[in-house]
Amino acid sequence: MVKRSNNELILRLKDIKLKRLLEITLAINENKTVDHLLSLYRDILKIDLNIGKLALFTKEDQWSCALSYGIDLETNHFDVEKSFGGFKEITMVDYDFASGRFGNSFEIVVPVFQNNNSIAYVLLGDVNEELKGISAAVKHLP
Repeated sequence: MVKRSNNELILRLKDIKLKRLLEITLAINENKTVDHLLSLYRDILKIDLNIGKLALFTKEDQWSCALSYGIDLETNHFDVEKSFGGFKEITMVDYDFASGRFGNSFEIVVPVFQNNNSIAYVLLGDVNEELKGISAAVKHLP
């Protein structure tokens, strides 16, 4: 009985993920605004996947924080390229924005490239580091 319940839960979670992926794909195809897409992205990570902390840095003319939640960010004097420019693939890290050093605020850095140029960095982490077990950020990494 428990095994069936776990299988049903896994199937429901996969169904939710697929529906949200379809939702964001349709929004992109419908040329929704960047703010709308970022709102969908935030909701998927925060609500559906239970990711507790997010910082999304993007680069147009210069680096800026396009989206964040779960942490107070002071990005005025933050050098994105210096801090994350060495990352070429998804990497497990310990980074703390409060000190500007690697610490415990984020667990994962996801670099995004276009034509071999970094255009974004996604940082993921969880709010409650005291809980034992695999964090939501790590669990949903695939």
